[in-house]
Amino acid sequence: MCVVTGWLVPDFSTQYAGWPFVISLFVVGMPHGAVDFLLNAKLKSAGRFGKQVQAFTWYVTILAGGVLALIVFPRLTLLLFAIASAQHFGTADARMLDWRFQTSVPRRIRRCSAFARGVTILALPFVFFPDESVSVINAVTQLVSAAPLIVAGETIAYLATACVIVALASLLVSTTYRTFTGQLRVALVEWLEITVIAAAFWLLHPLFAMGLYLLTWHAWRHLYLVAPLLDSQPRRGNLHELFRCVGRLHVHSLPLLLPTLVLFGVIALWKLPVWDSFHLAALAIATFVVVTLPHHLLVERLFESRRPRQDWTENENASRHQHSNATALEGRGAPG
Repeated sequence: MCVVTGWLVPDFSTQYAGWPFVISLFVVGMPHGAVDFLLNAKLKSAGRFGKQVQAFTWYVTILAGGVLALIVFPRLTLLLFAIASAQHFGTADARMLDWRFQTSVPRRIRRCSAFARGVTILALPFVFFPDESVSVINAVTQLVSAAPLIVAGETIAYLATACVIVALASLLVSTTYRTFTGQLRVALVEWLEITVIAAAFWLLHPLFAMGLYLLTWHAWRHLYLVAPLLDSQPRRGNLHELFRCVGRLHVHSLPLLLPTLVLFGVIALWKLPVWDSFHLAALAIATFVVVTLPHHLLVERLFESRRPRQDWTENENASRHQHSNATALEGRGAPG
């Protein structure tokens, strides 16, 4: 709907460019924080709250390192953040695709898919709106009083286009494999999803489009797969089950909410020249810069710990296949 609105009213996404990012920080960012806390406690088998906090020390250490890196090396940190985000977005999308269609592919093929999707998402803003995208980077670096990035928009657009071409070539490898292994429908859906994402970045302000992707696409898919794994007996539910699960995560995130709000407000008063959606979004992005890497590492550790020897989707899909076969046998009745 927002993409159509951006097409009909071109100034819409520019006027409200930063709000999706700001909203996503508190609507889905806090549940992600709760997931991190619970995941770390689960992986460390920490029972009491004190042990959970102790097990969380390494996570806080990485957060502190991220803050320090952003202050001392802002441009390098943003580049590493882009790489980590591309891997995180792409891996989550590729994993969700296989879960949705009950398919499995070799790990190298999924990596091709994850690379393609992640790089495309991060590069497209610089292809279609290079100057606006650079201005977002400068708004983030301004928070740590760094010098602005001065580069020709045309140069940025060429580099981003080259990245997209490489990403699409990688996607072609993935979808070709799927096509020749009986997964044509999955391959078509993968190209369709990339097309929809490209349309959003083509029609909408890059900051609005990226925030919209995070708020309405990535976060819910990611939580849908990760949150149920926190239970002792993971299960897959419908959309209603997802909302209930995210609601429970919001309850778990309450200890994070108040200090985050206070810290966000203090930094905004201290550093933001103007309290508009654009600059508030820059502060939200700085928050994601700090938390993305430890969050991604935690999630990947969880999947590896759950499936130490086999690919996660292969086991998951095999379980679902066995369940469907058992259901079919029950429907037909036991053979006489």
